[in-house]
Amino acid sequence: MQWIRNAKINYKLIFMIVLPMLGLLYFSSNAIYEKVKELSELNRLQTLVTTEIYINDLIHEIQKSGAFYQVTLKIIRLRVNYSINVSLPKIRQVLFVSN
Repeated sequence: MQWIRNAKINYKLIFMIVLPMLGLLYFSSNAIYEKVKELSELNRLQTLVTTEIYINDLIHEIQKSGAFYQVTLKIIRLRVNYSINVSLPKIRQVLFVSN
């Protein structure tokens, strides 16, 4: 502390100004660093959300096509069953008449 007493008034004033400026510089750079870090995290999150939206759309389309496939199979089964039920009496008639 002896050096402060022996320093000239100009150096004391400079020291009184520089010390708070260094603190302000430290805290402002720390705040800027946090904002940049937060922004990069938000960009990463936006990429994940966009990817999630595309995946949900894809899953929805796959589910729709699966439902379409199931409906198509049911229609085919109904047609086959109908054609069997319609043609079965004719087949029986042909088989029994042949005997």
